[in-house]
Amino acid sequence: MKKSTIVVLFLLIAGIACCIAAACMGIGDISTEDGSIMPRFIQYQEEAVDKAIDNHMQIERLVLDIDAAQCTVQTGSDTCSLTGGSDVTWELEGDTLTISQKQKSGWWWKSKPAPITLNIQDVAIAYLDIDVDAGAVAITDLTVTQTVKCNVDAGAAELKNVDTNRLELDVDAGGITYSGRTLGPVKLECDAGGIELDLQNGSTIGQVTGTIDAGEINVLVNGKQMLKRDGFAETVSAQLPGAIGVNVLTFDCDAGSISVELTAKEENAESADA
Repeated sequence: MKKSTIVVLFLLIAGIACCIAAACMGIGDISTEDGSIMPRFIQYQEEAVDKAIDNHMQIERLVLDIDAAQCTVQTGSDTCSLTGGSDVTWELEGDTLTISQKQKSGWWWKSKPAPITLNIQDVAIAYLDIDVDAGAVAITDLTVTQTVKCNVDAGAAELKNVDTNRLELDVDAGGITYSGRTLGPVKLECDAGGIELDLQNGSTIGQVTGTIDAGEINVLVNGKQMLKRDGFAETVSAQLPGAIGVNVLTFDCDAGSISVELTAKEENAESADA
């Protein structure tokens, strides 16, 4: 075989190898059980399709278990509907509707989740349970008569104009944004992420108490700063002048950030840190 032919074959093989390596780098790698790295060769975008949900179901509890997708809950529809990728399932057990999404992947392929859209009727529900891993949940204009629970790992949750009695938020490295009226106690747990609360007029929180490790908490009532702490291993307890209720907001903040803004009817609040 001529030297020129050998050179051409060598360059061709080297070029193919470089293309394969570049493709693998663009898709992303996975770690195996023994600690070695193995590339995924295929990554594809899931398409959202109709999930043939019961159009006239009566819902008292809504459960959202989201792995890596973007999930939007819209209210005001005449009937219920759900769209999502092949990794989305739903189950109606009694009056509890559970929407689950678990990202599909193998050692050589990985799917990019399709967005999830749930349309429900404009009626109050009793319970809302949200669990987000690396995805995101967005809900607007919903009344929950009993309890809202939201747990976020590395993803995000945005609850806008969601009124409830009891509110419990827990975030690891992600973020939770909440606005609405709370008529009962509020419980916040923040590791290294962030929680932002806009407690609207009529909320009955009148006291804040909890612990801070290396994080920070900032509380405002009617736009005036009532409490600000950013210390180490500190226990905080304060009444909120100007607030209209007697319920307690408890918090546990490790290295994250908690921001609370409370709108009350009275406008005569004076800073608790004065």
